[in-house]
Amino acid sequence: MNGINDIVTNITNMYLAFNKDLDAKLPEDVVFSLIPNRGRSKYLGWFAASRWTKGDNRLHEINIASDFLNRNVDDIAETLIHEMAHLKNSVEGIKDCTPTQYHNRAFKKQAEAFGLKVDKMRNKGYALTALNEKAQVIVDTYKKNILEGNNPFIIHRVSDVKPSRINPKKSVAIDRGLADEIMDKQGGKLSGAVDIILREWLLNNGD
Repeated sequence: MNGINDIVTNITNMYLAFNKDLDAKLPEDVVFSLIPNRGRSKYLGWFAASRWTKGDNRLHEINIASDFLNRNVDDIAETLIHEMAHLKNSVEGIKDCTPTQYHNRAFKKQAEAFGLKVDKMRNKGYALTALNEKAQVIVDTYKKNILEGNNPFIIHRVSDVKPSRINPKKSVAIDRGLADEIMDKQGGKLSGAVDIILREWLLNNGD
């Protein structure tokens, strides 16, 4: 019987093998979860720092979205290594991602060190990753020596939640006094002032 517990075991074993082969020096005591994204996004997985407790210790979490377990071993391995790059930066005290999931150059650097090919995504920074030669060799070795050519990811969650849509006509309320203050400082219409502020923020806080 190959159930959900077997999936977590396989992801854990894959992580331990990659941690060794990449000489990543990451903590072995990591919680692996299979939380669905419920169709609201295309996130294949995520990393969350210190999300669990074990006695007096805080444990990190790596999640592989259960909606996207119906992929091949290479794809799931790439998602895992992507999240391992986030974990490595977190352990080193390096901020590599904003709350809106904009991946900066610190993420790019670590992901490439782990053998991933990194490209930019619209509004997400350097979030688009794929197996490069280094990581591909490690994954191929794992598939051959440990999995013996089998794909253990034969079970996945079927999501019945449709992706949410944003109504472009929906307005956002803003305090009138704040709006007046913004226009006084920036000049012009509110929309133009907000555009200027956002551009300045991206310039100062981007990668």
